[in-house]
Amino acid sequence: VVDEPTCYVKYGSVVAAPYVAGVFRSVLPHLGVEPVYTEAEEEARTLTVPDLCGLSMADAAKLLAASGFTFRFSGESGQVTGQTPAAGTVVRRVGATVTLRLGDASDRTVTVPDVVKKELGDAGGTLTGAGLNIGFCQGDGWLSGDRTVVAQSPAAGQEVPIGTVVTLRFPYDESEE
Repeated sequence: VVDEPTCYVKYGSVVAAPYVAGVFRSVLPHLGVEPVYTEAEEEARTLTVPDLCGLSMADAAKLLAASGFTFRFSGESGQVTGQTPAAGTVVRRVGATVTLRLGDASDRTVTVPDVVKKELGDAGGTLTGAGLNIGFCQGDGWLSGDRTVVAQSPAAGQEVPIGTVVTLRFPYDESEE
């Protein structure tokens, strides 16, 4: 596959890099090699969720936007009565969404939709549309292989708080190696 690629783009960054990245992601932790980030790099990779309870909808939106968060509201209006993830939680800068519950929506939950057998884009749209966040199992070949969801956690049908992270698992297509 790498020596005689059949795809249109034949650059190493397109053909070989995804396989090398997958090998390194799988092998290095087994060898005890963990990523080491400088303080500045770690700060750039993550955000700490602020405490927004008691703020007005406008003030919470202003603070989150200034901090670089993606966010959504649950409820019609009023003050923030709950949030997911909780205040003080450190989240990855990319892909994290804070859900703020307004007024009497503080105990609102959603039913986890079934995204097994859906393609990554469809699964992501379904989950975020339901007010849920998406997580991926590390070590899976979803970057270079089949992007069809084979498992999810929590399972479909469970009642969870809005903003809960649903972890998706993808198959690893060894036939492409």
